[in-house]
Amino acid sequence: MDKGLRVVDFPSVLEGELKIFGFTSLELLVIGLISGFVWLLLADYGEFAIAASLLTFAFLVLLKAMMPEETGYAFPAYAAYFLVKRKTVYAHEVDTTKYIPSLKFVDDWICKLPDGLASIIEVKPVNFFYALPAEQRAYLDSYKDMLNSLDFPIQILSIACEFDITRYMNHLVLRYRDEDIAANPMLRNVLDDYIRWLNRVVEETIQRRYFIVVTVQSEDVSELKRRVETVIAGLRRGRIQAEILNRD
Repeated sequence: MDKGLRVVDFPSVLEGELKIFGFTSLELLVIGLISGFVWLLLADYGEFAIAASLLTFAFLVLLKAMMPEETGYAFPAYAAYFLVKRKTVYAHEVDTTKYIPSLKFVDDWICKLPDGLASIIEVKPVNFFYALPAEQRAYLDSYKDMLNSLDFPIQILSIACEFDITRYMNHLVLRYRDEDIAANPMLRNVLDDYIRWLNRVVEETIQRRYFIVVTVQSEDVSELKRRVETVIAGLRRGRIQAEILNRD
């Protein structure tokens, strides 16, 4: 696997692995040893010991048959790993603004400041450099008109950071457990190739996000709403998408 790839290297996916009736030599050895140990443990009980040993052997064979091929008997361990991993990934919510004690909210989209109120608008970037000259002019004109229509100050914030693909990558890893993937080696190979390619691309990807912060130096919610709507309407006239961020 590529360095940094968050994928478990499943043992039974290794190429050239010898199997007998779907079992590896190691699995057959382990099944035999466990069954033999049961017989030795109950040897004093005669036929009961033999029956218990055969039942143990049958149970282990059935258990292996019910487990996904790519994990085999290790499936419970992988299931526990994925459960912990999934909780870790989705625990990112504790880092959102709703868990910052110093922030107070008047409404789901209004943040209370010491000297007033604030709201944040996220602006979706447009593909400016690939747009036609007429479209570029339209973007610039609409942006200029929006700024000229404002009778209040705004703050424009641009953030560049590495692209966090943890949640999506974790979703792909969990796909190894699905029946359609486990039963089709070709699909597993496609998934392997896609995850490797995605990991290489993401390592070189920078995510840039744009925000407009609108404030009022009072407790007037209606004035803040008017200002936010003015900004969003001005952007949308130029086909620039924008939305108000909520508390989450």
